[in-house]
Amino acid sequence: MLDNDRLDIVVNSVITGLGTLKKTGVRGITILNPPLEIHPVFHYLHKKNKALIPRLESVLKKMEKTGRIRKVQEKITETLKKRTFILE
Repeated sequence: MLDNDRLDIVVNSVITGLGTLKKTGVRGITILNPPLEIHPVFHYLHKKNKALIPRLESVLKKMEKTGRIRKVQEKITETLKKRTFILE
């Protein structure tokens, strides 16, 4: 709908939005910075994997504390930005 001038704004996560732009080839999009809002992301596991929760929780907390999660997000965002046609 953006490429048909039917929308003026779309609210989405940066990574999902960049992925969509890459897939659709829409050009000339501006990403707002800073974002309008920030929401935490939650991870879900099937109940059959319940035993993994303590280990997964430990690893994710360590990654958050060391800044690894942020670094991964930044790398993915920069990679997607290079492959899409956005205006900044």
